[in-house]
Amino acid sequence: MGDRARLEGYAAGNLRRAIVIGDSRPSHYLAQSVGFLETGLLPRIDSFKSFNGLVVILKDACFIDPRLLFPKLLEFECVETTRAELSEFVLQQKLCCMRFIRRGNDKDFSVIRRLVASRLPSEGQARGGPAAWIFIDIEKKRFANQLEVLAAAVRRLAADAKASGQRLNVLWDGWTIQGGNRTPRDELIISQAVAMIQQIRDLSGADYDDEMLFDRDLLEKLSRGTTAQVALASYGTASMMASLLAGTPCVTWGVRDYVRDAEFLDTSNAEVISEPELIVLGSPDLKPSFQNFEIPPAEAIGAIDRLLAQRQPVAAS
Repeated sequence: MGDRARLEGYAAGNLRRAIVIGDSRPSHYLAQSVGFLETGLLPRIDSFKSFNGLVVILKDACFIDPRLLFPKLLEFECVETTRAELSEFVLQQKLCCMRFIRRGNDKDFSVIRRLVASRLPSEGQARGGPAAWIFIDIEKKRFANQLEVLAAAVRRLAADAKASGQRLNVLWDGWTIQGGNRTPRDELIISQAVAMIQQIRDLSGADYDDEMLFDRDLLEKLSRGTTAQVALASYGTASMMASLLAGTPCVTWGVRDYVRDAEFLDTSNAEVISEPELIVLGSPDLKPSFQNFEIPPAEAIGAIDRLLAQRQPVAAS
């Protein structure tokens, strides 16, 4: 029986109501899906429960399990499936469902920021030895001289750590696997990242420890990120994770018309590199978030120095 015939057959019967939760992009899930769950769904959830409603969680499209954020969902029958299996699952289970995805009116990081804050170490507990949380632009590669700039930054931070009798630890990030479901595409992206990390090490000539956060659960990588003195991240999802969610002092970069609204960062803990220090490459007619650019390494080092200077405790007089 084809899907259309099956749906027509179900229309005559009683379908179980369900809500499907998940979004393929971190920023959309964390701002829009989570925001709507709190402000739009949970206040009305009891009526949904009275209809024996089912909660369907797309385990490869939820960067944080919604049940961790909203324990109220544990009162419902919750099942997990994947994006690829969703259509067949809905048909087999005879579900009448709604999927909340990319609801622009609910785009607000304040909800997820508050929910995550209680699960992360406080700043006093978190900061340890010298560490840098570095997000690589692995997929889009719009930062033309990224490797050169990051190598210069690592070289400088490693030298500063050595001068203080310590050793720099670099936390490499830039890709998040959803729900532990590592796909062939994840494998490809991560293999590219590993090659880029080696190039950065070779270019820097620096001696430091490092660890890769690509396989970590999002809450776990946020917890690790709070140990860093500084994060280096492209403006967008990366700066949102470091600056907004983890509260880590962050140097970020992007074309002025893209970073202007500061939606993806906390301006109190961020240093932004944009024009004229940032040099836009190619056609100026492209959408700002699609523009390629480069940054003189000295500008990045200067931004790191300014940010770290702001975070130094003031000595008692």
